[in-house]
Amino acid sequence: AHPLPLLSEGITIARCGAADEGGKPAKDALQELRPALLVMDVFPFGLRDELEHTVRRLRCAKALVCRHLREPYASALPAAAAHFDIVLCAETPPPGLPLPVLDCSPVLLRDASELLSRSEARELIGAGPDQPVVVAVCTQGETHTCDLFSLVARIVQRLSPHARVLWASPSMDEFSRTPLHSVGCPLSHYPLLELLNGVDLLIGASGYNLFSEARAVGVPAVFIPLPRRYDDQAWRASSATVADSPEALAHAM
Repeated sequence: AHPLPLLSEGITIARCGAADEGGKPAKDALQELRPALLVMDVFPFGLRDELEHTVRRLRCAKALVCRHLREPYASALPAAAAHFDIVLCAETPPPGLPLPVLDCSPVLLRDASELLSRSEARELIGAGPDQPVVVAVCTQGETHTCDLFSLVARIVQRLSPHARVLWASPSMDEFSRTPLHSVGCPLSHYPLLELLNGVDLLIGASGYNLFSEARAVGVPAVFIPLPRRYDDQAWRASSATVADSPEALAHAM
């Protein structure tokens, strides 16, 4: 229900934006806060735009969390990273970073000990003991969500009519008006990661969060990489099961 996981986790946030929207530029907020530690993610704008000058002037410890970037942003990373003390790499970094690099596992919303067991997850999902559970995830907008969920519903009806099918998306309105909506039901549990031990097949884009969560839990997954300005989803899913067409998705499922 919240636009940011931080809100659901009860973490105080400061919104930055245009003054006419009741906010203030991020650079002004940082200068007022005077942090003892600044941890910045490479997404989406801080490396090259308004924050670069501010980061350079801050007199505090600074860490950059690095994920894989598409060009030309990957080539710009070494110069921008020079303003930090360390780079924490959750994915393979570009070469030539001019400061210490520390490999770390992807940051997830829950540790392994906090996940539900398979039986607990399936009870919440409402699945029978031997019923396959398929979860499709989409955050791309109503039209794309409707197309993907309708395709998955048709394939599930053909392959395993008795499967328990769940849809996770902030854009369910259009799909809820289609006849195929009756094939499954919306999944609103937060965070989805808690339930993945009870899932038999996960389908969705290979974004950082969903991909990392699936890999961490070991749930079988079919990824559909989407074009992004910064995020290289095709690179991320290069070692996973990928579907780039309806036929490929049906075969993979």
